[in-house]
Amino acid sequence: MELDNNHLGPKTCIAFGESLETNTSLEYLSLDSNPLCPDGQSNGIEALAESLAKNKTLTNINLWRTEMDYTTGNILAAAIEQNTTLLVCDVGHNDIQRRDLIRIVKQMDQNLAKFEENERYQRNQNAIMQGEESRRQAAEDKQKKESELAAWLQEQRDKRADDKRKKEEERIRQKQEDLAEEKRLQEMQKAAELKAAEEAAAKKAKKAAKKK
Repeated sequence: MELDNNHLGPKTCIAFGESLETNTSLEYLSLDSNPLCPDGQSNGIEALAESLAKNKTLTNINLWRTEMDYTTGNILAAAIEQNTTLLVCDVGHNDIQRRDLIRIVKQMDQNLAKFEENERYQRNQNAIMQGEESRRQAAEDKQKKESELAAWLQEQRDKRADDKRKKEEERIRQKQEDLAEEKRLQEMQKAAELKAAEEAAAKKAKKAAKKK
């Protein structure tokens, strides 16, 4: 949020202080070139400093040329020393003591080092998680392929068994047909032989009757 050079004073500073104590989304605030401490008034900076000691989301605040003096600079430095998430605090063009500037810079350096350490840790964690995810995915893919192969092999076994069963059924059916045909031919042969025998007997009987 940029509110540079808007003639904002201590009241606005107090309002921002109250807001920043509960705000969890604002990361950048610029109050550049606003008279936050006219005539040495410190109540605005005191409220803002109190909130900075508690706020965990703001990472960049610009207080360049806001009429801070030794007193308000000391108040701000003391509050910032309690903040572990602010990375940039620009207090240039203010009448702040050098020792307070050093305190602010030192805390910013510490916060930045901690931030970078957390970033490295998070990247490492992400890399580990990605590695674990890759291994998990590879294991799932392997298991899937093994399952698909097992299913295909079972399908082939079932197919071969079914083909074998069908061939056996066809063999039995063909054998039964052959046996039936063989039996039919045998019965036909027996009938023909019986008929021939009957005809021969009839002829023989007829001849015998003529002789009498």
